[in-house]
Amino acid sequence: MESNPKLRKYDERVDVYSLGMMMFEFLNGSKKRPGDFGLFDPQNMIFDLQLIREHLKNLKYEAGEKERAMKYAEIVVNCLERNPEKRYCW
Repeated sequence: MESNPKLRKYDERVDVYSLGMMMFEFLNGSKKRPGDFGLFDPQNMIFDLQLIREHLKNLKYEAGEKERAMKYAEIVVNCLERNPEKRYCW
């Protein structure tokens, strides 16, 4: 059986992307995805990472939690990077 060269190889970075989606939901406090907030660039079929960063920055947080949430937001942005080579990997 021949492998199809058009098929992309998937590795653990797919899981990293999924983790980024779950973290976005956690920080956002709902099961809404970035696209539900207009944070998706339909022309390029990618999430606008700068808009995601701004969206998470502008959410209301408990006293003293915003700084921690912003650190998590940077992790989310890295996890949702379109190019798998730029995502966290172990």
